[in-house]
Amino acid sequence: MGINLYFVSLLPFVFYIALFTLIIVLIVKLLKKKPDSANQTVVQDIAAESAQLQKESAGQQQFLAEELKEVKARLASIETILKEVE
Repeated sequence: MGINLYFVSLLPFVFYIALFTLIIVLIVKLLKKKPDSANQTVVQDIAAESAQLQKESAGQQQFLAEELKEVKARLASIETILKEVE
């Protein structure tokens, strides 16, 4: 009877060891898995699209900066006109 209780008390320990071993095996398998060419193609496409969007964004920022400079110049001329009127 004492032997049966001893094995029953070891069951949770054995369960946790088995679970830990399973997790380690799955992690090792995932780390060994090499990316396939389809995934690499998708990643390269996304990178190319991202680079293109960054270029477009930079162009739009440059355009907006020029427009803002023009608006500031107009505002300055309006302010001088208003000061002259006073």
